[in-house]
Amino acid sequence: MGKCKFSGGLNPPVVGNTLPPRGPENSRSTLIDILGQLIRWRWFGPDGRAIHDRDFTDHNRPDLHPEVPHDHRWDWDEDDPRQGWESIDEENFC
Repeated sequence: MGKCKFSGGLNPPVVGNTLPPRGPENSRSTLIDILGQLIRWRWFGPDGRAIHDRDFTDHNRPDLHPEVPHDHRWDWDEDDPRQGWESIDEENFC
């Protein structure tokens, strides 16, 4: 399916500070703060588990997240499935 062609659609925006690690399969969720600012997009795979995040803030930790926006991949074989930040790969992202 891919991140750009999510067959499950766009989920309603969530206001708060976190998104669930599971959601409707092949969909994308949006996290916004109480002022309506975009915080994160999260993509869910065919099993409903998170596969990719795009963060639009530095999480108030510019020392740990010097690039904004940035991405986090998910690896469910790891103890902490949300992996560290990485630069955006524009060639593999729409």
